[in-house]
Amino acid sequence: MISVLALEIPKIINQSALVGIVMLLPTLGPIYLRALLSQDVYLSGTILLITTVMLMVSNLIADIVLAWVDPRITLS
Repeated sequence: MISVLALEIPKIINQSALVGIVMLLPTLGPIYLRALLSQDVYLSGTILLITTVMLMVSNLIADIVLAWVDPRITLS
């Protein structure tokens, strides 16, 4: 259950960006799209770096929680 929930986080981020672009909501999706279309390297790289770090942290938290919950996993 924990592993499946950790795999849902990238989908949530991706779907929120798509919904923001389609519905013209002031979210990170349209800002990222405009940065890519105008070739703003710094803004698009920053947004990509922040989302990547968020995904890595969420996977780390999911692994720690999974190791804490499941007694078969040892931390040696």
